[in-house]
Amino acid sequence: MADAQIDVRNVSKSFKRNGRTVQAIDGLNLSIQDGQFVSFVGASGCGKSTFLRMLDGLSPTTSGSIEINGAPVNRPGRERAFVFQQDRMLPWRTVLDNVAFGLEVQGKKKKEARAAAMELLTVVGLARFANSHPGELSGGMRQRANLARAYAVEPKILLMDEPYAALDGQTREMMQAWLMETWEASKRTVLFVTHQIDEAVYLSDRVIVMTARPGRVKADIAIDLPRPRTLAVKRTPEFSQYIDQIWSLIEEEVKESMNLEMQMGASS
Repeated sequence: MADAQIDVRNVSKSFKRNGRTVQAIDGLNLSIQDGQFVSFVGASGCGKSTFLRMLDGLSPTTSGSIEINGAPVNRPGRERAFVFQQDRMLPWRTVLDNVAFGLEVQGKKKKEARAAAMELLTVVGLARFANSHPGELSGGMRQRANLARAYAVEPKILLMDEPYAALDGQTREMMQAWLMETWEASKRTVLFVTHQIDEAVYLSDRVIVMTARPGRVKADIAIDLPRPRTLAVKRTPEFSQYIDQIWSLIEEEVKESMNLEMQMGASS
């Protein structure tokens, strides 16, 4: 096997909440190869989003190490881009200027940055909205612009934290299909956090099932469905089998997580 692009070794993360130490992640070990699409699922509070923030260098590990191409992660880097659940677009800038923003921060001249941003807006089907402001776009359009902004800085690794959680079902499915098309074209490494099992199976090469807090890898499931994929794959028996397999692993974890949260709430 080729050397891992991302190497996570015995990573733990704890933090203080209401005067108590909360162990969010404990002994997480994981290797991810260049160009893989890997999704993370698990009960609420199992550390999925926390792990992405550590991988981006936004939050330090309590113990253990995270390396990208052999270099330790201790701060955000240009090879990574983070797509949050909320698009976080700057409301006073046009869509074009929002997409160009990261390039400007990197030091590119405004004209060059805007030209590159316009190319991406064309790719995501938003060229005619380039001079609109974010508040004038639908949720799906804002997320397409948000992803274009992430792609603009040409990251090798794309970190996506429930980017479609706020979208309606139909828009979400269309955004999944669009993401598949763009990933097939670029083959960037993607780490994708979601609560939707079907979304994880549809998008991914691997689905990492996390245990309830503290988060560890409970299962690492290879998704052996042909690519390129269309939404029609969701109606196949093989797809349903993956859904059932992953849900059977998560069901008890979800119940355990809910009980833990109720206990902590009652004692606080």
